[in-house]
Amino acid sequence: MDLFVILAISFFAVCVFFFVAGYFCFVHACKRSRKRDPAARGYINTSRYKEYEREVAEELERYKEISAHGECVEIKSHDGLTLRATYIPSPSFKKKLVIVFHGYRSCAEADFGCIIGELIGEGISVLAVDQRSHGRSEGKYVTFGTHEKYDCRDWCRYAFERFVEDVDIYIYGVSMGGATVLMASALELPPNVRGVIADCPFTTPWEIIKRRLWRRYRVPVYPTIYFMNYWSRQLASFDFRGDSSEESARSELPILIFHGKADSYVPISMSERIFSALGEKASFVKFDGAGHARSYLSDKRRYLYEFLRFIYRNE
Repeated sequence: MDLFVILAISFFAVCVFFFVAGYFCFVHACKRSRKRDPAARGYINTSRYKEYEREVAEELERYKEISAHGECVEIKSHDGLTLRATYIPSPSFKKKLVIVFHGYRSCAEADFGCIIGELIGEGISVLAVDQRSHGRSEGKYVTFGTHEKYDCRDWCRYAFERFVEDVDIYIYGVSMGGATVLMASALELPPNVRGVIADCPFTTPWEIIKRRLWRRYRVPVYPTIYFMNYWSRQLASFDFRGDSSEESARSELPILIFHGKADSYVPISMSERIFSALGEKASFVKFDGAGHARSYLSDKRRYLYEFLRFIYRNE
């Protein structure tokens, strides 16, 4: 067998390997997984919060009591999925509504269970969304904000139709939810959407997947990510490079960004890039020693102060 044939066979074998590896990485990263969905499992693993575990467990019990009195609502997505959320009204409603969008493989209880009780106590009602392919919402694939941004827009429209212009709406997301609300802010939203709050958002699906690929799957980033992106376009109708949180620079809405300096999952440099693209309409609050989605837990008083100051800034 001559050298050319050997090289051709070797090249073909390598291509087949990465083609298959890209498929399995895509499925693992994007396909719905009830085993890794805390809402579908029915419990939150509080041990992942480490030094905050006891405090989180107590707050989650409080959240369960509050959300038990909530109302399950649903809408249809732009591509025909049934999306569900829990509307939790505040007894002392001050005509402020926060729509919350949780992160990747997470749920509203896990990402917002500690702060929702505080917001309700401040007279702010909450619409806690189950993102597509999570919890009670339908969907086969997670698209890292690409389709979720349209879901965010549709939830804003639902809130506008329900409350008309009598309520100020704020969209608030953590991690992938943070990217979702930033991407959504560049869309045409109802006139009473007043601001965006993003906690530890990533810049693009491409960059966050590229960052996690070797750490999570122990396969070479290149060319695996190109094959993953091929499968995402074929099976889930989205492109890893198609959307960016920096698109929010086109929005006229004020934006508040939170990020922990010790975040090893979504590096703070991503929020810094987003912030630099936004200009004067944005505020950026950093938290020393806070890991991924831990800024609120690391300094509740400061986080809540900045959050409420943003919401009530014009009053």
